[in-house]
Amino acid sequence: MMDPDRAKEVRRAVLEFLAVRHHLAYDPASILKRVRDSRVLDFEPTLEEVEGALSFLRSSGWTGSIPSKIGKDIFHQATSAGVLAHEQGYL
Repeated sequence: MMDPDRAKEVRRAVLEFLAVRHHLAYDPASILKRVRDSRVLDFEPTLEEVEGALSFLRSSGWTGSIPSKIGKDIFHQATSAGVLAHEQGYL
């Protein structure tokens, strides 16, 4: 089971990444790479942690999922509520 504090940090980093780029949508692997490259966390999150964060953020209405028109990929994008949550520091 994931440490709740670690999960919260991953959610915060994923939301920040998506909120700043709210006009674009990313697949989980790209989000993971960008969050790792940003070094905003003191640890390297896993793909499983990023996917868990995306699930939480989606259920909160802070991100949306966009299925690929070709293939099975799903892309994620911050919603306006997610941008506001990021700006107001809800996480």
